[in-house]
Amino acid sequence: MEFLAYSILVGCGATALVGVATVTAPYFVMQPAMGAGIAASRTPRPAEARLHSLLTHAVFGVALYLAGWIVSGVVG
Repeated sequence: MEFLAYSILVGCGATALVGVATVTAPYFVMQPAMGAGIAASRTPRPAEARLHSLLTHAVFGVALYLAGWIVSGVVG
C-alpha cells in the first residue's frame, strides 16, 4: 500500500512537471502572437495571466497521469 501511494505521488509529480513545462509554448509563442507580449507582459494583469496559464497546464499534467492510471488498470 505504501508503494502504491509513493508511485502515485511520484508519477503524478512527473506528469504535473510535464504539464508545467508545456506552459513555455503559450508564454513564448501563443501570447506574443496574440499581441499579449512575452509571458503576457502587455496585459493589464500579467501576473494573473501567467498564474492562470501555469495552473491550467499543471491540471493538464495531473489529468494526463490520471488518464494513464485509469487506462493501465482497464487494459493491463
